[in-house]
Amino acid sequence: MKKSGQSKMKVQLYEGLLVVVIIVVIVVLILAVRSDKKNIEKTFDNTLTYLKSQCLSYDEVVQADKIKSLVRLTEQAVEVGADIHRDSELIDSVYLKNYTEAQRMAGIIILDEDMQPECQYSNVGLDYDAWKELIQDKKISEITKYSKKIYAERIQKNEKWYDLAAISRTDSPGVVFCYCYQDTDRLTDSYAAVNNLLAGYAMDMNGTLFIAADDKIYGTNDAQYENCQTTEIPVIQELRSTELSDNLVYFTSDGHRYCGGKGRYRDYNLYVYYPQKEVFAATRRTVLLALCISMLIWAAATVARNKSGRVHMRELNEQLKIIEAQQKKEVEYQLKLKQSMEEAVRANIAKTDFLRRMSHDIRTPINGIRGMVEIGRYYKDDLEKQSDCREKVWEASGFLLDLVNDVLDMNKLESGQIQLSEDSFDLQDILNEVMSILTVQAKKKNVCFYPIQTQLMHWHLIGSPLHLRQILLNIMGNAIKYNKEGGSVTTSVTETESTSDFNRVMLEFICQDTGIGMSKDFQEHMFEPFAQEKEMMQTVYSGTGLGLPIVKKIVEVMQGTIDYTSEKEKGTTFVIRLPFQVDKKKEQYTVQDEEAKTVVLDGMKVLLAEDNVLNMEIADFICENEGMIVTKAWNGKEALELFEQAEPGTFDIILMDLMMPVMSGLETAKNIRSLQRPDAKTIPIIAMTANAFSDDVADCKAAGMNEHVSKPLDADKLIETIAKYVSG
Repeated sequence: MKKSGQSKMKVQLYEGLLVVVIIVVIVVLILAVRSDKKNIEKTFDNTLTYLKSQCLSYDEVVQADKIKSLVRLTEQAVEVGADIHRDSELIDSVYLKNYTEAQRMAGIIILDEDMQPECQYSNVGLDYDAWKELIQDKKISEITKYSKKIYAERIQKNEKWYDLAAISRTDSPGVVFCYCYQDTDRLTDSYAAVNNLLAGYAMDMNGTLFIAADDKIYGTNDAQYENCQTTEIPVIQELRSTELSDNLVYFTSDGHRYCGGKGRYRDYNLYVYYPQKEVFAATRRTVLLALCISMLIWAAATVARNKSGRVHMRELNEQLKIIEAQQKKEVEYQLKLKQSMEEAVRANIAKTDFLRRMSHDIRTPINGIRGMVEIGRYYKDDLEKQSDCREKVWEASGFLLDLVNDVLDMNKLESGQIQLSEDSFDLQDILNEVMSILTVQAKKKNVCFYPIQTQLMHWHLIGSPLHLRQILLNIMGNAIKYNKEGGSVTTSVTETESTSDFNRVMLEFICQDTGIGMSKDFQEHMFEPFAQEKEMMQTVYSGTGLGLPIVKKIVEVMQGTIDYTSEKEKGTTFVIRLPFQVDKKKEQYTVQDEEAKTVVLDGMKVLLAEDNVLNMEIADFICENEGMIVTKAWNGKEALELFEQAEPGTFDIILMDLMMPVMSGLETAKNIRSLQRPDAKTIPIIAMTANAFSDDVADCKAAGMNEHVSKPLDADKLIETIAKYVSG
């Protein structure tokens, strides 16, 4: 009876234990489901917020592009008004035709005070009658009453986009109406770039995002749906049928369970959805874990009932190891998800910060340039004020050019595109050039810049002199820029070591200043792009924050090292070590004195090909100032025809812009080189272009051009390049 009672109690105990296990699993299931629902709701809200913020960024970019184009057209309209006031007796359709083509507009209409055309020209077949309804609108017709009023807009006409600008005439009552054609494919491609807004956004749980307008999909993170219509995607149609917006819903589509929702931002419809099996993946893992624990409890009870406890304990340990391994995998999975989210957030913050800094650094000098132009206009009879304004415009444009160069250099360095040259050079020439440039800067800053001290055995080296010059100008230039008035800069270069055969040497460059120094906090970020100390950022043009990162990247590519010490208000010392190969041929060569030869450019005949009016005027001034005789061509085809029609030997040299209408500079150069005449193969052709990458230089060489001069044009550099090809 006693054994029977004990057996009954054991049965009841196991039944009770089973009930407890079931209850625990159910409770765990409920809690896990609630947790996953909260997580997916939070993820959904965050994703919609992100999409809306990215759409806002995109709208700002599109609006900025539109405003920039309209501002440029408005400025051109103002120039037209000024020119017709000056050349009123010359205004006819031919004058407007030349003006329209030179300024790359589509047409110009000169209207009298009754809004009737006095003179007009259009290269797209749209005359006054095509714009009559818009011109007679109150917004334009009332411009004659207000001399400062401007009308500018982008409209679609005949399935094409046009930018319009209208201003009041200054020569007589009336309106100047200008318009230019906007390439529809370019605008479409630009607006379609909303797809790039999703680049770099990390999605967990295999979520799918869509940005659409009407039925067209502009952006998605699923490549299979690119260039599709929303009507072709059943899941989106199911989401459209829901009444709630910005709320998470659960639904079925094509036999699959999803949860997601829709939202709207301005003209964009936003859709987000997730497979439910991904949403509740954590629930399955949690329930599985609960079942495993329950199995352990059950196994423990079984061990207590059986005499073979040790065997069951070993089994229990094995099961524990399995559970621990599952838990470890779960933790690692969650950690990876967290890291992915953090990287996405950091990338987004970095991108936003980059655009903010770029916007500030670009707008600041542009604002300075425009402001100085306005001041110059006001003080048009004050020669001293005019000189001061030009000097400040030159300073601001120089900063803007440095910013563009630094950003391009940083991009090439980060993408691994930089290529070091292996050129023979004299280190003394580099040091003399650096001293010449920086001595002027130091004098303006009232800083004592001592001559560079040298302890060298070898002066003729092989390496990349361009990048060495960039390093020295940057480091020593900063030592002057961020110095105190009356401070000093001490520099030196020492040959610290060499190989046994003296084929390679290590040079140590030291730059020590008594400047403002750097704080400990800033030193931790000084080599990060755009990093600037707050005190430095208060000046007008303090710098781009790219100089030190560029120097560090170049030093690393040159297999060198850079070290520094700095103390606030006491100064900074940089130590840069760079290896170079010794040019033994030059070391053994004794330079012979040569009779100096004077290069004379007076009377040199130049064929100048340039489509931009302002750039043509600048290049023409530089050449004629040296006594050269200039023949102008406004596109590549015109340049080719002028050369073909001229007698051999008529021209001594050709200056060629690359980006020209009708025929590009590269194509023109190739055609000239292919002509069957003696001077076609020998006449020097120099490219003038804003395209300054190494592959652009290679394209020029391949087309038969001799040299490549980058814009903005440096008069001394251009004259020096031309002088290389003067015979005699």
